[in-house]
Amino acid sequence: MDPSAHKTAAKGIGLTSSVCALTAGLVAVLRGQAPASFITFSAFNSALVSATFFGIRECVVSPTLVTFHPGKQYQIRKRMFGVGRTFAIHEEALSWGDMKTSKLLDSGISGACTGSIFNAFRRGKGGVLSGFTTGAIVCTLLQWASNEVRIARLQYISRASTGSVPVNSQATGVIPSKLSLNQTPSEPPPSEPKSFIERVAARFGKKISDEDYLRRMKAERDSYILRIEELEKEIQEDNNR
Repeated sequence: MDPSAHKTAAKGIGLTSSVCALTAGLVAVLRGQAPASFITFSAFNSALVSATFFGIRECVVSPTLVTFHPGKQYQIRKRMFGVGRTFAIHEEALSWGDMKTSKLLDSGISGACTGSIFNAFRRGKGGVLSGFTTGAIVCTLLQWASNEVRIARLQYISRASTGSVPVNSQATGVIPSKLSLNQTPSEPPPSEPKSFIERVAARFGKKISDEDYLRRMKAERDSYILRIEELEKEIQEDNNR
């Protein structure tokens, strides 16, 4: 399982419940009603649903896909987490397409399970199929939007930090920093034509410290590198015995 799964679930639950509570409060104010009960009810229900979703995704679906799915993103994650102690995977460049599809399958399956559970609880057996379909579609779309915002932010930080983007990377569509686990990336990520989401992220991202964000990303990357090196040493010691 991803070592940061609990942190990811906690952030997701907190963000979801906060957004839903704020939305419910605004709707109540616009209707001229007391917002306290709406905020409490919405926060509790959204926290319950999101806890179920992230619990299924981080504890069941993602570990299963990382272990058995042959896709490139899952093989990279398998190497990072040391699942099955398999380190024969070739280092590959991570493209923008890989980032755009990151965890789409995980979220789709988890959303389908969550939707079927809660819709069945509400409407009985007849609500399983509709909840399954709706949950899969909604959660896949939300994950795709999250990936787009993340890509837009990375591109904005890259331009703000370097002031220029390599032209050759745009032609290949591959991120220059190759996800190498033994060396530091020497080139910034490429830039794509500005999308609406990218422009919105750039407009509202100016108040955030880019240096702190990059520092956290590098620290997380270094922790994975260190863990992989430790596992490789353990495997080598086991083979020498």
